Amino acid sequence: MKWRTSAIYLLILLLIGGYFYYFEVLQKQAKETADREARRMFTFAADLLTAIEVRQGDSEPVILRKEEKWRIVQPLNADIDRAVFDRFLSALKNIEQERNLGPSAENLQAYGLNSPPLRIRVQAGAWQELVVGAKNPTETGRYAKTNAGDDVFLMPRASFDSLNRGVNDFRKKELFTWRTEQVAGVELVWEKGENVRLQRGESGEWTAPGKPELTIKKRKVETLLEEFQWLRASDFLDAKATLPKPLVSVKLKLKGGESFDLAIASPDPATSQAVATCTGLDAPVRINSTFLSSLPKSDAALADRSLLGWDSSQVRKIVWKSVEGAGTATWINDKTWGTGEANPAKPLKDSIPFRTLLAELNEWEYSELAQPAPEFPEDDLSFVQMLSSDGKRGSISWKDAPQRQGNEPTVLWLNKNGEIKAVSVPPEVLQRFRGLLADLTKAVSQTE
Repeated sequence: MKWRTSAIYLLILLLIGGYFYYFEVLQKQAKETADREARRMFTFAADLLTAIEVRQGDSEPVILRKEEKWRIVQPLNADIDRAVFDRFLSALKNIEQERNLGPSAENLQAYGLNSPPLRIRVQAGAWQELVVGAKNPTETGRYAKTNAGDDVFLMPRASFDSLNRGVNDFRKKELFTWRTEQVAGVELVWEKGENVRLQRGESGEWTAPGKPELTIKKRKVETLLEEFQWLRASDFLDAKATLPKPLVSVKLKLKGGESFDLAIASPDPATSQAVATCTGLDAPVRINSTFLSSLPKSDAALADRSLLGWDSSQVRKIVWKSVEGAGTATWINDKTWGTGEANPAKPLKDSIPFRTLLAELNEWEYSELAQPAPEFPEDDLSFVQMLSSDGKRGSISWKDAPQRQGNEPTVLWLNKNGEIKAVSVPPEVLQRFRGLLADLTKAVSQTE
């Protein structure tokens, strides 16, 4: 009997819940959707669009046409900025009226609709038109109407701001659209100074042709290519404008044989802008001239001056000795290091200092070769020795000395597979290095 009563109560609860869900949730959502659709000022099927015309005031209209892809066809022929176009189209589809003000036949001038600041036409089968007029007294919106009726609506000011676009807003602003891994060659020719010429080998390494003694750091070239990839036009000049004498000319060759040329004039210090021309753009443009400071003046600027000389993720064993302490640690996995002679090694409680050291070794570079080259000292040195997964051996050694004054450089001896060279580094590099070794020593002692 009790189970039957419980079942009845459960059924009643389900019926009440279903009633509530249907009328309070589904019906409410349907009503909100219907109300939102009713407030839409401009309705069209986006996938059927073939043309859009935007006219700001009395200016020449900007016409976008969909062929194989959307393009600007008037007042010039150019590719579009896809991100800007998508935001424009989304704003156009989602304009909602804040208030219906009734018929406008006798009040066009009062609403600013007789000489509107913005007129938009779209073709999705038949043409539809949206006319946007003056601001309302509180400046929270704009008066507008469509060709579907005589009523005037108040539309949000934000919608007007999203739609009020000129030809330069719609134009493609990326100077390059290739991927960095597609680039096979880089050449920079400076008006004054040494040129830069690099090429990528089949295995991905970069070299400076004719300079076999120069080892190019791959990450530096990748960073340079990323700088090119992020270039954007901040303004467009007249197509007939001529570029002043280039400060630097750049040629980028792709693996498929295609090439891109970029020429940049001397920057204007007052605006931090520089005029540039680029393959694929139909007119000169202005770009942010701070980009120029990141361009190398010579092949040597891209040389590999790293202290380690190979990817630190390959390091499998570290041995160190300094005034901060000594120890040995063995790689267990990408997150864990261990100590001791057992195989596998005893995991350390804290492996973060080892990961930090290796991460920074990837970034640290020496300033220059020590000149004159000092002889490798015979007396006791502090050192860090490393063994890689493929058998490479390397070490960094230095002679501990009293605290140096000012920015006097420190000499390190780098041993890479038996080849020793003395290099100079800023004093803060050795200071940071010694601090990390103290952390390594502490991590090993806590485990032992």
